Amino acid sequence: MKRVGILVYDGVSALELASPLEAFARAGENGAAFEILLVAEDLGAVVAAGGLRLAPQRTLTTLSHCDVLVVPGGPGAESLLEHRVLLNWLARAGRNAEALLVTGSGALLAGAAGLLDGRRATTHWTELPRLREISPAATLAEGAELVEDGALVSATGAAAGLSASVGLVERLVTRDAARRLARTLDLSWPPEGAEDDEEAAP
Repeated sequence: MKRVGILVYDGVSALELASPLEAFARAGENGAAFEILLVAEDLGAVVAAGGLRLAPQRTLTTLSHCDVLVVPGGPGAESLLEHRVLLNWLARAGRNAEALLVTGSGALLAGAAGLLDGRRATTHWTELPRLREISPAATLAEGAELVEDGALVSATGAAAGLSASVGLVERLVTRDAARRLARTLDLSWPPEGAEDDEEAAP
């Protein structure tokens, strides 16, 4: 069973965390088992943007490993860019994960943790200038909704993050499992507007 850790924090986008959560949970219904855990600084309630209250299941110190690490964006991401404890944890967990999925302004956190250095990535168009400041060593693929660069998968927001999650099911399970999941979600897949390693190669 693959373990999926989803980072949550006050001000996280409920939509951006729900997209991969729903995808991996539905993949389990189709025979591809994933353990999904919400991870936060502590076990206190997290309030997402819009007021949704979340109950984390693991903390930064109690999640020993995850196969897939998801870093959703949200208006609360900016306030964490100087949070060294969280960023140090994110750097370790992101490098040890089999796959790292970042959506929207979650790319800012990944960039601040050094996880985008030397990699191709994307983010929501409103965050591109800020991401250039935070992670000048990253190559930003403007106009691409979804970019895969090795273990790193970046998406512009919740919709692209849903497609990215289905792509990770293909990578970690099988193409058939991904196709069944896309059908369950009524999702057109593979998505248009995606860039993968082969397309990015010179």
